[in-house]
Amino acid sequence: MVSNSVTVTVYSEAPDAVFAGESIGTRLQQIRTVHNLAGQDDCNIALHYYGVAAREQDTTYKFLNFITTIEAMLSEGDETTEKISRRLAVLVSSKYNDMQETFSRFKRFYHTRSEILHGGKIPTISNETITQVSELAQVAIRSYLLLRVNSNNQEIKQKLDKFFDESAIAQIRTVTA
Repeated sequence: MVSNSVTVTVYSEAPDAVFAGESIGTRLQQIRTVHNLAGQDDCNIALHYYGVAAREQDTTYKFLNFITTIEAMLSEGDETTEKISRRLAVLVSSKYNDMQETFSRFKRFYHTRSEILHGGKIPTISNETITQVSELAQVAIRSYLLLRVNSNNQEIKQKLDKFFDESAIAQIRTVTA
């Protein structure tokens, strides 16, 4: 018999890591309680990998877990790097130029992730890169959870995809440039 359930373990404390001014474990538990995340595997998996990343000492694993945090919320199936990057850009950015920067940065991060996981050369991951991907994951989680209150994960992805349509891009440039 195959089980479709997912077991999620979140660590109760993370050394020197904070999330909105509180320890990771405390904040993640509060989020789970407030948002009633039972049965919402996308949120639970994202929060799990965020907690793992926050505790991890090895920069390569820390990097991979922050990327997985974002993937858990914004990816499904065999989607392209571009689609995940677009969704993230819309989710975490409020201005068109910021969206373009986020889109490009995350594509580079995702390329590095793919090199590591698909047998390529393992690069040295800088502390600056860890900070950048950590900040993206934090903002993405906050924004995603706020959207998740009124929408399921499919609806959120559809809204993010629609927002990045060519017609929407023209409006974004005009309004936010």
